[in-house]
Amino acid sequence: MSVRAHIALIVIAVCLGVAAFIGLLNAGMRAADFALLRAQGAGSQLESLHALDGAAGRYGRQVVDQLLFGYDRGGELQTARNDMDRVLANLARATREELNAFTGSPDLQKELPEIETVRRMTDLYHAIDAAAKRAFSLSASGDGGEAARVVSREVDFRLTNELQPLIDAGIGEERAEVAEQLAMIEAERSRLLIAAAVAGGLLLLVVALLAILAMRRSHRGTTTAAAETRAAMAELDRKLKALEQSRGQLLADIGHQLRTPLTVLRGEADVALRSAAGDTDALRVAMQRVRAQAAELALLFDDLIDAARQESEAQPLVMQSVRLEDVAAVAVDEGRMLAEAREVAIAADIGDDGAEIEGDFRHLKQAVMIGIDNAVKHSAPGATVELSTGVESGRAVLRIRDSGPGIAAEDQPYLFQRFFRGRAEQDMMNPGFGIGLAIAKGIVERHGGEIALRNRSEGGALFEIALPLRVGTR
Repeated sequence: MSVRAHIALIVIAVCLGVAAFIGLLNAGMRAADFALLRAQGAGSQLESLHALDGAAGRYGRQVVDQLLFGYDRGGELQTARNDMDRVLANLARATREELNAFTGSPDLQKELPEIETVRRMTDLYHAIDAAAKRAFSLSASGDGGEAARVVSREVDFRLTNELQPLIDAGIGEERAEVAEQLAMIEAERSRLLIAAAVAGGLLLLVVALLAILAMRRSHRGTTTAAAETRAAMAELDRKLKALEQSRGQLLADIGHQLRTPLTVLRGEADVALRSAAGDTDALRVAMQRVRAQAAELALLFDDLIDAARQESEAQPLVMQSVRLEDVAAVAVDEGRMLAEAREVAIAADIGDDGAEIEGDFRHLKQAVMIGIDNAVKHSAPGATVELSTGVESGRAVLRIRDSGPGIAAEDQPYLFQRFFRGRAEQDMMNPGFGIGLAIAKGIVERHGGEIALRNRSEGGALFEIALPLRVGTR
């Protein structure tokens, strides 16, 4: 065969190899996208189950208070009932949405019992609430002994021994499913990387053969063609890896970035609902905060749209002169909504004399909120989280201290890695996917600063952000 015929056959083989690799890549991406969709659905159910766990506990306590005091103090029992109805509705919706992801999948039949479990939880709660109402009626008619027996036998016992096991089992199943799908995504990623490496090696081998054959015709021309081919393959490999990384990062950041403003919105709504009738000032303040968080959500969605358009490019920072004490004050104000739900206090000591830095106010506040949220999640009820600011060695420094269990030595090197969840997270059953600290680290480093999280000698952990002062300030 002539050199030209050899070259034609090699080119055909290269085209077939590229087509096969693209097909494998598409199949792998579809499998990863399906696994990610399932993980998101399971995550939504897991969040709803945790919310149901808390709501059921509050409901049981309010039933006992009602029986003891004979009236619904501050409407808290009705609020607990409303929370149960809302959380059960959210759980049912999340379950249906997860099942939609299984349309056409052979795994659909294995997931159908989840709908039945949610229905059992709902029916069980309604039966328990009906028993509670009957107990209140007996108490009002003077038969306190029978009322207490009804509460013990049909409310407390069924909450503890019937509803709670269903919730615990659901939480365990959804956690396992999230872990399974994340492992599947990682496995697909590894397979794609291996396939890319094999395909790249084969293509380089083909290119080498092509170069040897073409060298008979023109050594200089062949060398140039081979170099251009290798450069094109390297660029293609770089773009594929960058696209994979940006897609994964974008999807992982969405849940974390939206969680905090949504939690604050819910807290402010609870404050408004608990406000005394006619307390327009408290209601106005709550609505103003709700409006501010709605604006924050709009900005987050803008960032997500920009990120989708720019793919691998980072979200731009809006740099301006910012006072660290203003960032800290806003973060503390919003952080108290997160702390209140866990019965944790936040003490602020903002003493930096108005230190100014060059930065993006909203992103810096997000980094501080991540530190506050991390401290609150690792604090016991009744504890106090301390936040302080100051100026040290020409840098603005913000510190957040908690009195929690601290950081295990084996976890310390991995704290700022994406998806890493330390031993304390598992022990305290804190929700989340382990991306908050990685987001905060990225924000601080893009501002030219440093971030650290370490144990305190007196116990607990210390979260620290150090940022360079704006030029022209002390």
